[in-house]
Amino acid sequence: KVKEKNHRPKDLSVGQITSFLKALQRDVVGTEHEVVYYVVAMQYLTYSRVQDAAALHYEDFDFVRNKITVNKKIQWIRRNGAVDRLVDGSKKNSGKEIDMSEHAARLFREWALKSGVRAGLFFRFKDKIITYRQIEYRCTKALEECALPFRATHILRHASLTEYYQGCRDLISTAKVAGHGDLRSTGKYAKARDETLASNQRQMDEKLSGLRLNQEQ
Repeated sequence: KVKEKNHRPKDLSVGQITSFLKALQRDVVGTEHEVVYYVVAMQYLTYSRVQDAAALHYEDFDFVRNKITVNKKIQWIRRNGAVDRLVDGSKKNSGKEIDMSEHAARLFREWALKSGVRAGLFFRFKDKIITYRQIEYRCTKALEECALPFRATHILRHASLTEYYQGCRDLISTAKVAGHGDLRSTGKYAKARDETLASNQRQMDEKLSGLRLNQEQ
């Protein structure tokens, strides 16, 4: 007997992302875990995996060229007694360089002011590498608060890259900000959202309506 799997789309709207980040911020603001909010928000703004965002250094933000370099990652070792470490390169390649948005620049300045970090690893917890457990727990809690059916943070990369593609409709450009070397990896973000389909249909109806009017004349 064949069972159909219920595949839920790996996507969140900008409104849902905003609600999630606000919930996360409310949970950690004013606590020692406030860094979690800044790591996760920067992950979304740099179209990155959370291990890449957590590895960003102060020097990776170039305000002269208005670029962010993402070329390191945290290896979270999930074994008792193992030590998390910082390594070069992203998950599958040497990394990427993207334009720095106004939101990312503002977030950088805000955390630099709060944390006092002026060199080296930017998102620290008690001057050490932040653990994945800290991030996962608080993100999952915020997602549940917003009634969003996801856990942890990888959904943010899916959502940000889908949003980017919806805005530019350029697969090559999307691959660049994603850090993909193979366009087939980028293709999964080039999916149609329901509101996009509805908008396209309205535009098509308007064009056909105009065509009928021209024919009647």
